[in-house]
Amino acid sequence: LPSTLGSDGRAAQQHATGHGEDFIIPTLPSMVTINPSIPLFQIQRNLAGLVPHAVDRAIKEVISAVVERSVTISCLTTREMVTKDFAMEPDENVLKKAAQLMVSSVSGSLALVTCREPLRVSLTNHLWQLLLPHCQAKDMNETAALEQVVHILSTDNLELGCNLIEKAVVDKALKDIEESIAPALQARKDQRARQPSVPYYDANYIQPNSKWPQALPEMLRPKPGPLSPQQLKVYKDFNAMPIGSAKARLPAGLPPLNVAGVTTSGASQEQPGASLGGLGGLAASGGGSAPASAAELQSSPRTTSGAAAAAAESSGAEEGRSEADGPSIVPPPVPVDAQAALASLTGTMDQVVQNLINDPPLLPPIDAANPHLYKQDDALDACAALAMLPLDHELAGLLRQVPQWLSQCPHAETCALDLAQRLFKRLYDAPQVVPQVHPPDTVSLLHAVIEVDLSVMETLKDTLKEQLAKVLLVWVDDVPGVQRYSIDVISGLLRYGLIGIPEFDRLLAKWVDPRGRDNHGSVNALALDFAVLLLQRVCLQQRIFAGQDFSHTMEALVREATRTMQYQQLGMSPQEAQPGEAAAKLLEELRSAEAPAAGAARQAVGARLAERAEEEARNRGSEALDTASSRETIVTIFEEWYNMYNASPDSLQNRSGRGGNQVYTAVLSHITSGGFIRNDEAKELFFRVCCEHAVQRAYADAPAAAGSGTEDEQRSSDRPGGEDGQSESTPAPTMHFAAIDAFTRLVVLLMKVAGADKVQMLTRALLAISKELRQDAERKGVNFNQRPYFRILLNLLMELSTPDPNFEQANFQLLSAFCNTFHTCNPLRVPNFAFAWLELISNRMFMPKLLMVKNQRGWLMFQRLLVQLLYFLEPYLRRVQLNESTRLLYKGTVRMLLVLLHDFPEFLCDYHFSFCDIMPIPCVQIRNLILSAFPRNMKLPDPFMPNLKVDLLPAIKVAPRILANYTTTLLQQHLKHDVDTYMRTREQRLLETIKDKLRLPKRETLQLDTKYNVPLLNALLLYVGVHLPQHGKSLPGQGGLQQNNPSLDIFMYLAHNFDYEGRYLFLGAIANHLRYPNTHTHYFSCVLLYLFADTSDEVVREQITRVLLERLIVHRPHPWGLLITFIELIKNRRYEFWNHSFVKCAPEVEKLFQSVAFTCLGTTIDRQSEGEQLAGQTAPGSQPGQQLQRGGGGAETAAAAAVGVGPAAQAQPNPMEAPTAGGERPRWRSAQRCRADVSAERCGSISDPPAVRGV
Repeated sequence: LPSTLGSDGRAAQQHATGHGEDFIIPTLPSMVTINPSIPLFQIQRNLAGLVPHAVDRAIKEVISAVVERSVTISCLTTREMVTKDFAMEPDENVLKKAAQLMVSSVSGSLALVTCREPLRVSLTNHLWQLLLPHCQAKDMNETAALEQVVHILSTDNLELGCNLIEKAVVDKALKDIEESIAPALQARKDQRARQPSVPYYDANYIQPNSKWPQALPEMLRPKPGPLSPQQLKVYKDFNAMPIGSAKARLPAGLPPLNVAGVTTSGASQEQPGASLGGLGGLAASGGGSAPASAAELQSSPRTTSGAAAAAAESSGAEEGRSEADGPSIVPPPVPVDAQAALASLTGTMDQVVQNLINDPPLLPPIDAANPHLYKQDDALDACAALAMLPLDHELAGLLRQVPQWLSQCPHAETCALDLAQRLFKRLYDAPQVVPQVHPPDTVSLLHAVIEVDLSVMETLKDTLKEQLAKVLLVWVDDVPGVQRYSIDVISGLLRYGLIGIPEFDRLLAKWVDPRGRDNHGSVNALALDFAVLLLQRVCLQQRIFAGQDFSHTMEALVREATRTMQYQQLGMSPQEAQPGEAAAKLLEELRSAEAPAAGAARQAVGARLAERAEEEARNRGSEALDTASSRETIVTIFEEWYNMYNASPDSLQNRSGRGGNQVYTAVLSHITSGGFIRNDEAKELFFRVCCEHAVQRAYADAPAAAGSGTEDEQRSSDRPGGEDGQSESTPAPTMHFAAIDAFTRLVVLLMKVAGADKVQMLTRALLAISKELRQDAERKGVNFNQRPYFRILLNLLMELSTPDPNFEQANFQLLSAFCNTFHTCNPLRVPNFAFAWLELISNRMFMPKLLMVKNQRGWLMFQRLLVQLLYFLEPYLRRVQLNESTRLLYKGTVRMLLVLLHDFPEFLCDYHFSFCDIMPIPCVQIRNLILSAFPRNMKLPDPFMPNLKVDLLPAIKVAPRILANYTTTLLQQHLKHDVDTYMRTREQRLLETIKDKLRLPKRETLQLDTKYNVPLLNALLLYVGVHLPQHGKSLPGQGGLQQNNPSLDIFMYLAHNFDYEGRYLFLGAIANHLRYPNTHTHYFSCVLLYLFADTSDEVVREQITRVLLERLIVHRPHPWGLLITFIELIKNRRYEFWNHSFVKCAPEVEKLFQSVAFTCLGTTIDRQSEGEQLAGQTAPGSQPGQQLQRGGGGAETAAAAAVGVGPAAQAQPNPMEAPTAGGERPRWRSAQRCRADVSAERCGSISDPPAVRGV
C-alpha cells in the first residue's frame, strides 16, 4: 500500500505486524474493532496497526491487580457457600460442578466491576501515546480530531478488553477453586469407600447438638440427600445473569491468555458449559418455572445443519451424550421448488386432522371372539379406530400420497427431514390445539391426532432409513422442561418403531439416574415418575414390550428404589419418597408380568390399513356379489326360506329348530353354492340384503295380515318400552313380523351350521343389521320406525338365550357381539332408535347375563353403554328442558338404574366415578341413585344411631375400588407434574397454575355451558385427596385429616380462589365421594367439614350447605356418607351452623332448616338457647367430628313441605318414619328393605328446588 509516513510509518507498521507473539492473545489483532469511516485511517491506513498494541498494553497494565483481587474474593466466598449448601450431598461431582459454576459467575462479575474504568483510562492513554507522534498535530483543530479518534477507538474496544480480562480471571478462579474444595471432595470419596450405605454429612456444618441448622425454618433446613430443584435453581441463576458471561461473547476455541502472573490450565480453554458438565450453559434456560430437577439446569443453544452433522450427533446420542457432545439437528433449508409442495402436503394433513376432530371415529368394538385380549388404552383404541376407516378415506389417501411425493422429489432426504421436524413439533403441540372433552362413544381426540402424525412420520422411514431414528432421539432429548416427558408422544414413537428401544433405554436411564447430566446427584422426580408411567403403559397396559427391553432403565429404577429406602430412615417425607416407592412397585409388577405375545399384530395405523388392503385384494372376487343379479339371487333364496319356514311346523311348535333342519338343506345348499358365506364380505352382503328385504316385507305384508288375528298381527302393536316416541294422536303403521322372524331364524340356523365360527357368523349378521339400521334411520329421518329392528335384535337375544349346547360355551362372546352392535347404534349416533336401544340393553336376556359373566368381564362393556346413555341425556338434563319423549326416556333410565342398584350394586360402586364425570348439575336424582350403592355383603350402620363413631367402623379403613384411570386424565396439560411438584416443594405459584389449567378454552366453554373441565377437576380431587400419601399430626376434631398436609392447602386454595361456578363444581366433586363407609367417604367428609369450619368466607359455607341440602330434598335414596356429613354439620357446635346469616336470610329458608333440625335431631333449634341445647347434645370432653347423635328421617318430606317442592315429593312415603308421640325413634331400616322400597316407588321427574338454589 502507498504510505505517506516515511521511515517512521514503515517502522510502526513493521512493529505492528511483526511482533504478534508479544500480544496477550495471538489473535488479538483480528479481534480489535477499527471503524473504517475514521478519516485518519483512510488517509494513513498503516496507523491502524497501532491500535491492537494500544489495546494489548492497556490490558496488561490492569489485569494483574484485577485477577488477584477477583480470584481471591470469589474463591473464598464460593468455598464457604457451597460446602454449607451441599453439606449433606454425597456426590463430590455435584459439589465440584456447583462450585465451578458459582465461582465463574462471581469472579467474572467482580472482574467487570473492577476493571472497566481503569481499562478505559489506560486504553485512552496508550492510544494517545502511539498515535500522537505520527499525526503531528499542529493546532487545536487537529488535536480535537485526534481526541475524537481516540474516544471512538477506546469505546469500540473497551468491551473486548473487559471480556479478555474476565476470561483470564474465570480461568484462574476455576483452577483455584478446585484446589480450595479438594478436602471436601476427598471426604466424600472416603465416606463412600468406607461406609457406602450410610448417608453422608459434613461434620463441620451438621452437628446433632448444635442449634444451627436445626433452628432454621423447614424450607431452609438441610435435609439428607441432594438439594431440591428450587435450591439448585440458585446456582442456575448465577449463569443467567447478564454480566459474568464473557466467554459466551468471545469467539469459540480461544487460546489461553499469555499474561505474566496469570496461568491458565488446559481445561480453562473450554467453554464454561463444557468444563462444568451438566451444570453449565444455563443462560438460555430462562427464569420461568423452577426446574423439577438438576436436569433442567442446562440449556446451551445448539444449532447446525446438514445430514453429516445429524449422523454425528445421533452417534453421540447412542453412546451417551453429555451436554457439550454436539449440536442438535436442524434440517437443512428446503429448496424453493419443494417448499410449495411441502406446504400443500401440510395443508392436507391439517384438513385431515380437522375433519377427524369434527367427526371423530367410534370407539373400536371389542373382539367378540377374543374379548380377553382387549386392552383399555386410549392410544390403542385410536389406532384401531383409525385402522377401521374405509380404505378410500382421506387419511389412507394421505398415507399413500407422502411416499409418492418423496419418490418424485429431487431433494427427497432434505424434504423428508424437514417434514419429520414439522411432525415432531405437531406431536408436542397437539395438547394445546385439540379439544380436551370428547363424546364417550368416540376415541380420544388427542390420541387420534397423535396417531395421524405418527402414521405420516412412519412413511418417512423408507426415505430417511436409520437417520430418522437417530434424529428423533436427539430431538426428544432436546425438548426442554416438562414437555419432554410426554407419555403419549414417547410411547407412540416406541410403538411405531420410530426410535430404537436400546438407544432410548440408555437415554431414559440417563434422565433417571442422579449421576447423569440431568440430575447432578439429586433425584429427578419428574424423570423418575415419567419412567414409571411409561413402562406401565408400554409393558403392562399395552403389553407391546417386555421389561427386559429396558434393562438400563430398570437398573436405574432399582438404584432409586434402594436409595429411597435408605433416606426414609433419615426422615424423608412421604411425598419425597413416593417416586421411589412407585418405582419399587413397578419393578415387582414387571417381574411377574407375562411376556408380550410373539407374532402379535403391529399396533400402527399404516400397517393395519396395509393388511386390510392386502386382504381385500385377495378377496377381490367377492366384489362381484354386490351386483343386481347377486342381490336378486339373495332375495330369491330368502323368499324360498320364508315360504319353507312358514310352512314348517317349527315356526309355531318348535322355535328352537332342533328337529326340522333337514327341511332347510336345500336353502343351505343354495347359500353355500352362491358363495355367500365363503368370506366376511360375502356374509355381510347376504345378511344386509336379507335384513333390508325382511323389513320391506314387514310393511308390505301388513294389509294382507290385517284382521287375520294371527299371533304375528297381535304382536305388531307391541312397541319397545311401551312407546316408540310417536304421539298418541298419530297411530303407528301396522306391521306383519313373519318375515322378520324368518330372517332371525335364518341367522340362528347359519350359526349352528357354522360350528366353531358361530361367533364370527353372528358378528357379521349384527354388523349388517346395524349398518342397515343406521342407513334406514338417516334416510327416513323423523319417519323412521324402530320396531322392525327392535324385533330383529330382540328375537336374536331370545333365540341365543335359550338352553342350547351350541351356544352355551360361547355365551360371553355372543353377548360381546351384541354389545358392539348396541355400541354402534347408541342414541348419540341413532337418536331415532333410543327407546328400542334402552329396552334392549336393559332386557333380562342381556343386562343380567352380561353382568354375571365370570370375573366381571362384561362390566366394562356395559359401562360403555350406560355412559353413552347418560351422555345422550346430558344436554336435556343440563338445561332442564324435558319434553314428553325425553321425560319418558329419563324415566326408563331411572328404572334401569334402580334395577342395577338392587341387583348389581357393586357395578355402580366401582364405576361411579366415570358416571359422575358426565352427569350435569341438575341431575341430582340419578347421582344419588348411583352414589347410594354399596356392596351386598355390607350392612350399613344406622347414621342416626347415638354415639356412632364413624372413624372406628371396620369398613371405614377399607379403600373402595374405583375402575377409572384418573391418573391418565391428569396427564392433560401436565397437571399431574404440577401437583406432584407442589406436594414436594409447596411452591405457592403452582396453585394458581393448577387452578388455571382446570379452565376450558373459550371454544369449549360455549359448547359445554361451563368454564371448567369437570372430568379433570374430579380426577384432581381424587388424586390429591386419596392417591397421595398423608403425613403429620391429626387435626383436632378431624380424625381423617392431618396437619402440614399439602392436599389440604390445595383444597383450601381452590375453595377460596374459584369463582362461584368453579367452587360449586369443586364442592360437588367432593360430595360425590360421600358414599358407603370407606376411606374415601371418611376422608372427604372430614375435608368438607374442615372447609366449613376453618374458612372465614361466608360464601364458602353457604355453598357447602347448598351442595349437601339439595341432594337431600330430592327423591330417595340418599347416600349414607351424605347423611352423616349433613347431620354432623347441623348438630356439632364446633361449626356454629345455626348462627350463620344464610340460615336466617328469609322466613321460608329458616323454616326449612328448623324442619331439618327437627327431623334429624329430634328437637327444634331455638337460637337464644342454642348454646345449652348443643352443649347437651355433645358430651363433655368428646371430640367434635367423632360421634353422631340420634336422628330420624323425613328430611326430604320436611324440606318439601317447607319450600313447597312439588306435591309428588310430599306424597312419597317416608323411608325413615317420623318420631312417635313419645319421642322414641324407630331403628333405621335394613339395606334390603330400603332397596325394596326404592324399587317399588314410582320414578318421578327431576327435582329442582329453587329455594335451596337461592340459599
